[in-house]
Amino acid sequence: MPAPTEHWFATDSFLYKQLYQPLAAHMCWIHPNIITLMCFLFVFPILYGLHNGWPLWILLGIVFVRQSLDCLDGAVARECKVASKLGALLDILEDTATVILLGGYMVWALRTQRVLSATMFIAFAYRLVPFLRIPNSNAVPPNSKIVYYHRPLNGLSQ
Repeated sequence: MPAPTEHWFATDSFLYKQLYQPLAAHMCWIHPNIITLMCFLFVFPILYGLHNGWPLWILLGIVFVRQSLDCLDGAVARECKVASKLGALLDILEDTATVILLGGYMVWALRTQRVLSATMFIAFAYRLVPFLRIPNSNAVPPNSKIVYYHRPLNGLSQ
């Protein structure tokens, strides 16, 4: 995954430049794939805590550490020049498995009529934050032409 840029509004962009990139330059002693695997292991305490009603502040702390590790692995790979296709694939698989596990737990909790805490929604929403990127005015060059396509409804044009 490419480094976050200023063209997107996301938590990744700000934290990457201010925290992860400077930190990554000093972490070449650990392989980024190890960081990715540690990141995945943090999903299980999150699920356990959600299931057993841990306090919100503990779960948010674990979620923040997990998300930070997820951003840090790519930064370490880029800064230490050890980026690989395997690492990129492993990162995507880890993100997908995390969304499936947290989403699966939410579905199970809803189907068993288990009370869903705000913590679960916050944890799941925080996991999706990097995917919710909104382009700013710098994302579209000033002389570009934007074309909108109109698709008729049921074969009838309006």
